[in-house]
Parts: sequence; C-alpha cells; structure tokens
Amino acid sequence: MNIKMRNGLLCLALLLAAGCQVSPEVPSKDEILLLAHKQKEILCTYQSMRDSISSKWDNMNNLLDQHLPPDMPLEEKNNMLAVRNADLIRMFQTYDQLDYSIKMELSKMESEDSSMVTRIHNMNERSLDLEQQRMDLFNQVNQKDPQSANRYAILYDSILNQQCETN
Repeated sequence: MNIKMRNGLLCLALLLAAGCQVSPEVPSKDEILLLAHKQKEILCTYQSMRDSISSKWDNMNNLLDQHLPPDMPLEEKNNMLAVRNADLIRMFQTYDQLDYSIKMELSKMESEDSSMVTRIHNMNERSLDLEQQRMDLFNQVNQKDPQSANRYAILYDSILNQQCETN
C-alpha cells in the first residue's frame, strides 16, 4: 500500500472517529451503591442530630422547669417549656427572674441550635448534589439497560430504608 493511500485511509478513519460519539458506559452497580451509602450517611447524620438536639432541649426544659418561680401561672409555664426557641423564651416576663447560670445555659443551647442549622444547611446542599448525581446515573442506566435500572433502584431504596446504626 502506498503512502498516499495509507494517509488517505488514516484521514478517513480520523474523520469518521471524530464524527462518531462514543456513548458513555452504563454506570456500575458499585457506583450506585457508593452513591446510596453516601445518601444514607447524610440521612443517618440528620437523624442523629435531630435526636441529639431534641434530647438537649429536653434537658434544657427540665432545667428551666426546676428554676421557674413556683407562683408562675401553669399555662404560661407550659407555654414557655413548649417553645424550644431561646429568643421566644426570653420574651416571657419570667425569663428576667431566672438565675444567670440558667440564662447562660439557654444561650449555650441557642448557640448549639445555630450551629446545627448551619450543619443541616450544608448537609441539604450535599444531599441535593447526590440526588442530582443519582438522577444522572439512573438516566444513563435506564437508557442502556432498563432492567438493570429497576434492579439498581430497588437496591438503592433498600439501602436508604436500612436502620441507622445508633451509637
């Protein structure tokens, strides 16, 4: 084969290759599993945070209950203990009568609440990113292999529905 013909075939092959799009491979089961476990980690962290802050507010309410004036009207007392929000608790007239140490505990609780809100916001953003990745992966799988897409979806959901480990 002469050089001109070889170069011509090489150019033709390059043009054909440039014009063809290589379709992406079907995402692997491992990619789907990794994504599901990342999402589950966020869900479990959120559940743990929710349980933790609830427990801390229970403790704060017990502390408040022990230090509220005995002559405080029962309805006002119940309302104050039901609030679970430092700013709203400070609005009660009885707040001014509380000991300084109790007010400091409430401020500490408020700080923990604020920190948790920031963490939850960051987790929500990460969760949205993972959800977008999940949608992209499942779209790819569904285009190439719809039967695998169904199996992967069931597997993904089963991971998300597993119980979180408690510490």
